[in-house]
This record gives sequence, structure tokens and C-alpha cells, in this order.
Amino acid sequence: MLYIGIFTVVMLFAALTSAVILRSADTGWAPIAMPNMFWFSTGVILFSSLTLNMAFSAARKNAFNQVKIYLSVTLVLGILFGVFQVLGWQQMVHNQIFMAGPNASPAGSYVYFISFLHLVHILAGLLYLMVIWTKSLRNTYNSGNLMGIKHAAIFWHFLDGLWIYLFLFLLLSMNF
Repeated sequence: MLYIGIFTVVMLFAALTSAVILRSADTGWAPIAMPNMFWFSTGVILFSSLTLNMAFSAARKNAFNQVKIYLSVTLVLGILFGVFQVLGWQQMVHNQIFMAGPNASPAGSYVYFISFLHLVHILAGLLYLMVIWTKSLRNTYNSGNLMGIKHAAIFWHFLDGLWIYLFLFLLLSMNF
């Protein structure tokens, strides 16, 4: 089921990035500057994948306290990613880049929509991580029981890779 969900998300974002490519060829497309906060969110989500890997490695070694610590850090970093995304949107508004209305920018609208849709998936990943974290408080994950944390890691790393792709895609497509 996890891989079917991932495939569905891939297809959704493939369609959206294809739409950007097609729309950018039309008249009225004006490139925009990506918000600086998206750079910070990118660094944070990359670091969160590292801490989740560390939690998984700790579970394989039956290091229960380390599992809890690294999962906690991963959750905080995931929340921080969302904060930086919102700050990026605020930066866009400050720069007069709007999603809708008479002064809306088609390029800006795509940036808002794609980054918001990714953030929705991050929220799903955070819920999944909260379940895993709660179970880790009961020392559920160990060398003999890694399935839950493994699936959470697969989904979280997928979201990380997806954001890297989306960020680079938007960075390049919004500057041309």
C-alpha cells in the first residue's frame, strides 16, 4: 500500500510539473524569484532524513533512548520545514507575488499550489512519525521489529526527495 501511495503522489506531482512547463510557454508568464526561506526548508528536510536514518540505525542496535531522541529531532525538523514554507509564502506576499486575485502571477500561483500540496503530504508524514514516536516510547522498535519505523522512513525519505525535485524544478522553471 505504501508504494501504491507513493506512486500516486509521483503521478500527481508529475502532472503538476508538466502543467508548469506547458503554462510557462504561454504569454503572460513572468518568472519570479523563489523565496529565500525555501532554501532553509530544503536544508531542514535534508537534515531530518539524516536524523530519521539515525533513529532507524539505533532501533537496529536496540538503543531505545537514541531512537526516541532521533525521532523527536526528526519531528521537530519536520515541523520547522512547515514553518519555513509558511515564511516563504509570507515572503512572496511581501514581494507582491499572489496566488489569486487581480494581481496574481501564474508562476506564483504554481509555486504556492505545489509547495502547499507538498506540505499537506509532509503533514501526513508528520502524523505517521508521531505514531512511530509514540510507539518508540514503549520501546516497540528493536532489531526484531523494524517494520513500522522502516515504512515511516521510506515515506519520509520519499517526501524529502520529492521536495528536492520540486524545489530544483521550481527554482529553474521560475527563473526562465
